Amino acid sequence: MKDGSGELARTAAAWEATAKAVEAVLKTWQEIAAPKDKPEPAAAAAADGAKEEKSVSVEDYGRMAAEIRGASVELRGLLNDLDSDRLSSAIAQAGDAAEPRIDHLAGRLDSLVNRFVLLQALLVLLLLLAAIVYRVVSQKIH
Repeated sequence: MKDGSGELARTAAAWEATAKAVEAVLKTWQEIAAPKDKPEPAAAAAADGAKEEKSVSVEDYGRMAAEIRGASVELRGLLNDLDSDRLSSAIAQAGDAAEPRIDHLAGRLDSLVNRFVLLQALLVLLLLLAAIVYRVVSQKIH
């Protein structure tokens, strides 16, 4: 499990680095695309409409990069939890806590099965006794 989780940790680190790189590229692109001079009012209105369309897509990419980065951080935390054996110790504690209950249930099930077998044996004996009584009574009548 350590080999697979180590590979996953490297993958998570690579995704986090990719997200950081995409964020840096997008910030640089926004800085380059930002107008340095004020255009004329009519041209500014047309440019603002075009700029809003472009900036929305750039912001979407920025949000996507931030989400990827957050997911990679969470994935890294999960992998650290798995590598730190906290999960296996929690499972062992749960098993230790459940063992007395399982033993109790097994004893109750054993008791139930014993009662069922005893009742079946009594039923068979009652049927045999009824057959013997019938045989005796039928011989006396004939």
